[in-house]
Amino acid sequence: VLSCVIHNVFINSSNFIVIEPQNAQNITKFVMTLESKVEFVPNNIGAAFSNLFIMVLSQNAIKTLSKPEFSHLFNLENLYLDGNFIETITEDAFEDLKNLKLLDLDYNHILKIHPGTFRSLVKVEKISIHNNNITTLDAKTFANNRNVNRIMLQHNKIRILSPHMLENLQSLSLFYLAENVCIDKNYKGANILSSYAIDVYKSCSGEHKIIQNHAV
Repeated sequence: VLSCVIHNVFINSSNFIVIEPQNAQNITKFVMTLESKVEFVPNNIGAAFSNLFIMVLSQNAIKTLSKPEFSHLFNLENLYLDGNFIETITEDAFEDLKNLKLLDLDYNHILKIHPGTFRSLVKVEKISIHNNNITTLDAKTFANNRNVNRIMLQHNKIRILSPHMLENLQSLSLFYLAENVCIDKNYKGANILSSYAIDVYKSCSGEHKIIQNHAV
């Protein structure tokens, strides 16, 4: 197993990474470290390293995610994008990541998740998006993620969840909602969400009572 750790990377005006490692096709782990502080994911990572299993782009200054940046990464299983400044993710950004098992988008500035953003992640087991600025999630956000067992959404600004959001997610064991905006105890989705074999954690302050539905 070969790793490629980038400390001082040069990205040209076309947003292509300039690096010619030996045995590039055998490299399975790509790490772009804190010192790089890149603002864009290089467009040609997939073409240069087609057999990547792990990509670590944590703690850089990335603001936007789109499809060209993750094209051809058909073997990627773990993608770490935590600690950036991501606000926007295009709906087709992860279209080629059909073997992805872990997606970490924690500690960013994400405002919205498009309904189809995770559509192609049919093998994903953990989606972590905590500590962002998300206010709502569409009912179909996780519709295709049949293998997901953990969804981490704590420390966002979520007000409303569709009662149908978690339908058909048979593998789900944890849906974590702590420290979001208060949701009224009479919210129609509360009982439906708790009917799954999962723990739905919710804590907030204010006049509304909190939702704490613990599956037995």
